[in-house]
Amino acid sequence: MPWYLSYRRGRNTVMRVFGTQDLAVNAACRFLDEGSDDRIEVGPTAGPHEGNVLNAHDLRRIYESRDARVPQPFRRPSPIKVRRVVKSVP
Repeated sequence: MPWYLSYRRGRNTVMRVFGTQDLAVNAACRFLDEGSDDRIEVGPTAGPHEGNVLNAHDLRRIYESRDARVPQPFRRPSPIKVRRVVKSVP
């Protein structure tokens, strides 16, 4: 069942849909790793929401209970520095 991740970006509310609960929670943990938990919420896109919606407090508890702060695939790679080499033509 698809799950959504809802969060605030400035004055807007953004919703993203993921194929599973685990993927949505992993994405939420990425936001928590970056220090952003402004109105973050994860829940099922269909079915009953009562008892199934995870708010920032629930997600923080899940986040802190994990061995690694964020699963490896969601870690932001360090920026790649590109050096442009210009060869002068004689």
